[in-house]
Amino acid sequence: MTGSQLRNLRMFGELCGDVAMNQVILVSNMWQKVKPEVGAAREGELKTTFWKPLIDKGSRIERLKNADPSEAWRIVEQLIKAGGERQAVLLQEELVELQKKLNETEAGKMAYSALQKVLDSQKEVIKSLLAQLGESNEPDPSLVRELKKEQQRVQQEFQKTFEQAKKQKIPLGRRIMAFFFGRKSRAKVTRVVGS
Repeated sequence: MTGSQLRNLRMFGELCGDVAMNQVILVSNMWQKVKPEVGAAREGELKTTFWKPLIDKGSRIERLKNADPSEAWRIVEQLIKAGGERQAVLLQEELVELQKKLNETEAGKMAYSALQKVLDSQKEVIKSLLAQLGESNEPDPSLVRELKKEQQRVQQEFQKTFEQAKKQKIPLGRRIMAFFFGRKSRAKVTRVVGS
């Protein structure tokens, strides 16, 4: 589990929080495409590593044995039958009860952090392109055109990302007010491995 899968799992922990985690069923699929022992080993790794923090907070595990609607409904029915008092996920609590803005929520802060990383990466790409242009004594004109075109594309992407990050940033005054007068949520973020 790497890249976007791990990011999505981390974001899930930020969105859900620990209080509502007992309402979660983690589902593995593709069982019909692997040998049972291979699937069990992969599931074991998920249980002991990536899903462990979620399981520790009460999440359950199910196998979607085949890609059949009745099999999927079997799992959905478990959620319905579980009944009991439903807990708000962390994002709901932060937005509704605590009246935070999206960028002030745990999930919003994570998204802002991800945007910052994209910005840093884009800056490095621009530096690299400029360095490549500057190092050539007699550069190939078509290569120079391509590099300049790529630099412009990256610069535009950088600008878009910068604008998104700017919208996400919490003003200093609001951060100070939240620190001194803000209410805390009951739920805590469920941190996933590698967070």
